[in-house]
Amino acid sequence: MNNEVFKTYFVDEKNISKNNFTGLERIRLTGNSVEDIIKDGEKLGLTYLVIENDQFFHKYLNDIYENENKYPYLEKIFDSENMNYQKLKIKVFKINFDLFHEINS
Repeated sequence: MNNEVFKTYFVDEKNISKNNFTGLERIRLTGNSVEDIIKDGEKLGLTYLVIENDQFFHKYLNDIYENENKYPYLEKIFDSENMNYQKLKIKVFKINFDLFHEINS
């Protein structure tokens, strides 16, 4: 699939920390692994991942949600559980591309 026709999430850290999501640009990506998504997303300007708990289509993203420490190149900047959200369960991660490439080269 050509990911250039899609877009997922760009996040302004100042806005998300204030629960103001007006600074978002959505980019939808697909791939067989988180590494595929990050590699393709980098070409499109992706800098953040927004991951919802219990993914249906991209099951491998559940591992990031549940085991974020296994992904040192992802810095968690938002967790809905820390805000006591009852229904929406998401985490937002900033991608450190330098560390990503160092680990995955």
